[in-house]
Amino acid sequence: MPKRTPLTYAKLTAAEFEAKVLALTKLASLEEMAYALSGLKITTVGTEVSHDNENLEASSGNGFMGSTLTGVQTIEDLTYLGVTAGGDWEVPVFYILFFNDKDELCKYFPKEGNVFNFLDNAAFGNDESTDEKAARLAYGKSAEDLMGSIEFNNVKIYHDIRKRFGIKKAPGMPV
Repeated sequence: MPKRTPLTYAKLTAAEFEAKVLALTKLASLEEMAYALSGLKITTVGTEVSHDNENLEASSGNGFMGSTLTGVQTIEDLTYLGVTAGGDWEVPVFYILFFNDKDELCKYFPKEGNVFNFLDNAAFGNDESTDEKAARLAYGKSAEDLMGSIEFNNVKIYHDIRKRFGIKKAPGMPV
């Protein structure tokens, strides 16, 4: 398998990142982020995972399904907004929003440690015809059992982000 080129990103402090997002969205705080995403131009880097933003959590360390990586986070010099999102009928997915080196807002869905139907790249709950097979292949559970009992693997997500952005050494994972 060929080695992937690391993603490029703007090197921003947490305060600079938050100020850019708030200016772009015209929001007073990141707590209102769910309402602003639909109107923004966001470039997806890597695989897009189909999901709904009806239930979006971007508060620091307070995401759905045990995610401690939500909110504004910094790994070495990569600052991003960690988000968990999904509709009432879906198992939420985790993704990050970051600015690339061209100052464009981008979205990246880590594959490792994330929970979604890898067969059709959608949140569980969107495609009954493949959810069952994907749940059994990836997690050894039925899709129905998965709906209320699975959590993100924060350590794997953290390492996926580090690897994808070419961050070799970083402090311990935020808890």
